[in-house]
This record gives sequence, C-alpha cells and structure tokens, in this order.
Amino acid sequence: MRKIVRSLTAVSWLVLTFPFALAAADTHDCAQITHDGQRLACYDAAFGKPVRAVVPPAAKRKTESQPAEESAAVSSVRSTLDGRFIATLANGKVWEQLERDAVARIELGDSVTIRRALLGSYLLVTKEGITTRVRQAR
Repeated sequence: MRKIVRSLTAVSWLVLTFPFALAAADTHDCAQITHDGQRLACYDAAFGKPVRAVVPPAAKRKTESQPAEESAAVSSVRSTLDGRFIATLANGKVWEQLERDAVARIELGDSVTIRRALLGSYLLVTKEGITTRVRQAR
C-alpha cells in the first residue's frame, strides 16, 4: 500500500511540475535566439557541451576494411586436435572455427560466406547453409 501511495505521489508531482518546467525552458534567454547556430552556442555556454566519444583510428580502419559479408572458395582446410577447422579462403584470409560443430563441415573447393555478426564476431556459412562461429586467424 505504501508503494502505491509513493508512486501516486511521484506521478502527481510530475504532472503538476511538468508544465512549469516547459515554461521555464521557453523563458530561457537562449530560447529567444532564432539563429540555430547561435542558439546552440548559447545553450552550450549555459549548460556545457556533451562529451564526444573518441574512436581510435585503428578501430575505424578495422571496421572499414571488413565488409558485412564476403564469399570465397576454400583453398585449404585443416583440423585442430580438438576437431575444429582452420580454413584458408581463395582471397588469402584464414578463418578459425571457435566452437566444435560436427554438423558444420567444409571441404576443399566449397564456396563459403563470412558474415559479420554482433559485437565484432563472425559467422561462417557453409554451402549447406549451416553457420558456425569463426575468427580471423593471425
């Protein structure tokens, strides 16, 4: 019951104070400036500029160099001791399987597709359409 009363009190406070907050925003000196650039400069001076995220140049280059999807033929394939594969594609890139998956099989000459996935990960799609997680070998 106390939680309900607190919630209702908070909502009531917001409903009652919101119009005054809007009116205060309209009466700020910066709100009277009609030129967009000058108005923005006024607000920046009054409230500060937002912090801009800095992206290191190396990270930019890495994402620009990798397309979202690329297909190539398998020019060589070998197995690791734990049953995963390492495939070299016709474009010279080497991809290592991250998880052992007996269903995802590739052979010499197969056409495979590498797709960019979430959070910088990659998927290899076999000619049968089966996907498995891979990473570019160094």
